[in-house]
Amino acid sequence: MLVDAAAEMPTVPNVHLQRGATMVGYSGGKCIRGPQCAGIILGRKDLIKAAWVGSAPHHGHGRTMKVGKEEAVGMLAAVEMWIKRDHQAEDKMWISWMNNIAARVSKIESVKTAVREPRGLSNHSPGLSITWDPSKLGITGEEVSNILYTTEPRIALGGGGGGGGGRGGARPANETGISISAYMMEKGEDKIVGDRIFQILSQKRPQWHPPTLSAAAGDLTGRWDVHIEFAAGASDHVFHVKQQGNQIQGTHQGDFVARDLAGTVSGDDVRVSSNIGEVRLVVNAVAARPRRLKNVEAAVTGKPRNEDTAKMAGDMAVQWAETLRHNGYKVPLMRNLVKRAIRGEAAAPRTT
Repeated sequence: MLVDAAAEMPTVPNVHLQRGATMVGYSGGKCIRGPQCAGIILGRKDLIKAAWVGSAPHHGHGRTMKVGKEEAVGMLAAVEMWIKRDHQAEDKMWISWMNNIAARVSKIESVKTAVREPRGLSNHSPGLSITWDPSKLGITGEEVSNILYTTEPRIALGGGGGGGGGRGGARPANETGISISAYMMEKGEDKIVGDRIFQILSQKRPQWHPPTLSAAAGDLTGRWDVHIEFAAGASDHVFHVKQQGNQIQGTHQGDFVARDLAGTVSGDDVRVSSNIGEVRLVVNAVAARPRRLKNVEAAVTGKPRNEDTAKMAGDMAVQWAETLRHNGYKVPLMRNLVKRAIRGEAAAPRTT
């Protein structure tokens, strides 16, 4: 089993190898802060050696994708620095940056802020949610995100901002906002970001009114084969759509992974968006405390919510289960609950 831990914090000893993975791969340019075009693979020595044989300086298929000596040395230095870094001190520093930005922008009427503590291994970083009433400030989160990205100093937001909640899900109609991640920032940039957001949100604007949706011209429920043109190419994707009134939800199947899709229909105007979010699975009553199934999360992220994915997740969830004398029934129960969670089914109603 190869675990894709590209955006995760490496652990010593490695948590994935301890849980039975054969190999685990990390990106060099994310949490490790190494070269963007490099990474590391850990695991069985014979397989690691086989990967090395297929790359430069050998004449294998990997020669065209070889990593330069500079990247190799940079990766080594990044790993050595990772072991020596004070990660708790870094978390405190990043949180202080988020608090500084929050203190700056919360002086504006209707603006609310919430600092998020870092959690888990993937994209381990504090964050900041900034929300406000668009009818009072006359601007939406999506518009703020676009201004930040297209003007100087250019500021790129982790989830793209937006008024629909971004990674956090849908927001109320009278609330919009943006989200900021800390761990790609440098010292002093918290002041730059806070001042720029304050400048944008504090400007006087005409009163904002939410767009009104007209009756949908038709029902888009079903499968749609979609041709998408990007800035540097094109691709054919598939949308599986379910429409209720003006709202549409479903799945966007891309070239490699699937992700949730949501949008609106107003007359014959259709607007949709999709993003690849994190999967979190936690089970209770199987140990002394609730247990998070991180190996299952990693395996199902980006895969379609179908029966094959559900079966794989259910089997992985109970792979190492050890029963006691009278609780063997929990194994199939846990397997089925995980399968239902992956399929997106709600819990069965209780009867009395």
